[in-house]
Amino acid sequence: MKTNVVLVGLGPHAKRIYMQCFKDNHIQPVLIIEVQSKANEVTNYIEVNKLPIKTYFINDKYRYSSKLSKEDNRKIIEIIQSMNITHAIISTEPKAHYMYLCFFLKHNINVLVDKPLTAPINVSTDVNRAMQIEKDYKIIKKLYTKAKKNNTILQIQCQRRWHKGYRFVHNLANEIVEKYQIPITAIQLSHCDGMWNMPDEFITRENHPYKYGYGKLFHSGYHFIDLLSWFEGINDILEDKRPNNIELYASAVKPSDFMQIINKNNYNNIFNSHKYDSIFDNIDKYKFEKFGELDIYSILQFKKDDKVISTANISLMQDGFSRRSWEKLPEDTYKSNGRVRHEYMNIEIGPLMNIQIHSYQSKEIKDRIKGKLDIGEVEHFNVYVFKNIDLIGGQPLEKYTLRDFFENEKQMLGYNESAREACFREFVEKKVTRDTFLDHELGIRILAKEYEALSNKYEGKTSCLCFNI
Repeated sequence: MKTNVVLVGLGPHAKRIYMQCFKDNHIQPVLIIEVQSKANEVTNYIEVNKLPIKTYFINDKYRYSSKLSKEDNRKIIEIIQSMNITHAIISTEPKAHYMYLCFFLKHNINVLVDKPLTAPINVSTDVNRAMQIEKDYKIIKKLYTKAKKNNTILQIQCQRRWHKGYRFVHNLANEIVEKYQIPITAIQLSHCDGMWNMPDEFITRENHPYKYGYGKLFHSGYHFIDLLSWFEGINDILEDKRPNNIELYASAVKPSDFMQIINKNNYNNIFNSHKYDSIFDNIDKYKFEKFGELDIYSILQFKKDDKVISTANISLMQDGFSRRSWEKLPEDTYKSNGRVRHEYMNIEIGPLMNIQIHSYQSKEIKDRIKGKLDIGEVEHFNVYVFKNIDLIGGQPLEKYTLRDFFENEKQMLGYNESAREACFREFVEKKVTRDTFLDHELGIRILAKEYEALSNKYEGKTSCLCFNI
């Protein structure tokens, strides 16, 4: 059967990632679904790019509902049937994910959805809303289990699972843990994407927002919750050391904190501007303490009963190093607003092995120099492996760069995008070799508990939790 794809959502991410994937694979979505307020923008994009794509627009008041309106439900079903649509890619603002996931799975349409799976509002200030994350997952899992009987696919776009460097490290760690029956004993994860928000943007932005009571964890942060659960899952092969509970502590930096860190005088001096004075002068009006997190810092101990098997530290930041030096938002707020990536992962396998991943940019994607892999370059990605060679053999230090994982220079350009495309290609060609959706259960549970801990702290309770896995 021919693959016919509907793309739901045509924002900055979809334009930059999915439309390029369609182009590179010589296909196009047959239908784009968006909200009515984006109709002119979507129509103009299709006309400018001369794309033979049909459109359907839903009323904005239903954009974040739990289910489609009866009229939209009926009309979209008719379109799906008339156009023989087989696949759906969901790239909307995450608050809309749940509605579309339920709809497509009920109709046995293969689905690729951006992270996070769903995004309930106010999860950082309301424990019940934080718990909704897991409830959503269980409902979707039930729908997927039923749809799977008809060979329906459901995948979450977490590209590091397809990233050749990370897959190399995961395979290496899995091999050592299995061979020597010693678990991963520690993981440190750090990520900063330098997304400096001006004070008014906390109030207005809809793309990667904070005003709905969520932030970094639902933005780029879920990639690293997923990495953590993916790697910690390696220890499950050790039956006598398989963790069955987690002790978790979490703390956040919120916009209310950041407005103290960089205050009115700082903005006046840096930009020679008084643009934000009224916000600072009326700061209590905005209730920034109820906004989502900019940064989150968390310690997790994975235990077998009362014994610690593995300890993880995560530091996920959006208020760190940035190349932004301007006030006005550019048209492309996704990758042309000073965002640069600093990414680090450290894995200890007891006394046998240490693996480190380092990826540090000093410039934006638009300033990349092809073929340059040094620290600070856009394609910087190094892996260091330290071995106790008297016990496990090999070299005491092994170093890898992207050239060790890719066949040519072209494949290295935008290597995260290459990983996204690999996920995309598997999906549209229906050549999925691993059921990764069910692998997200631990990550979803950790995500929910991180927000539960933040909500507890907001309510004046302890931000330390213990829970079974």
